[in-house]
Amino acid sequence: MAIVISSVLLFVVSVSVLIGAIVYKNIKLKRVGLFGLLVSCVLIGSSFYGDFWQMDGCLDSGGSYNKTLKVCESA
Repeated sequence: MAIVISSVLLFVVSVSVLIGAIVYKNIKLKRVGLFGLLVSCVLIGSSFYGDFWQMDGCLDSGGSYNKTLKVCESA
């Protein structure tokens, strides 16, 4: 949960920097803002797909995934 909150805060700060860069026509700030947006999107995406990768790895190894307990039960 902390990753999601920090990612959202990074997203908001990056958008603010990007808007400031557009207003003041600063190329370096545009790059910083775009990089921040990219990093925040990757962090948000990875936090939402973390359960998917855990479930996929469990099923690939031949186990069954318990969604309520979020654990891999081997056969």
